[in-house]
Amino acid sequence: MVTGFLFESVRALVQAGVPVIRLAAGEPDFDTPSVIAEAGMSALCEGYTRYTPNVGTLELRSAICKKLKEENGISYTPDQILVSNGSKQSILQAVLAVCSPGDEV
Repeated sequence: MVTGFLFESVRALVQAGVPVIRLAAGEPDFDTPSVIAEAGMSALCEGYTRYTPNVGTLELRSAICKKLKEENGISYTPDQILVSNGSKQSILQAVLAVCSPGDEV
């Protein structure tokens, strides 16, 4: 089984002191905060049930820009922001964009 082999290989690397970036399921160890759950339920009740643009909605990307400016002191415009469904998907897309069959990664 590939999964078992991969898990054991990673465990051996970690035990050998090799730094490993873990990209397993990012399951939180806490319940969804009620304000987020309520906002999600409200959005569903208001009809927000369709797919959004691949890069994220303009409203969300603008809110991210505002957060980055106010809390982190860095400026971006919404066209410089991309919202993804998770780190593994983003990393895969980036690798596929710059690598060709036969490349060593």
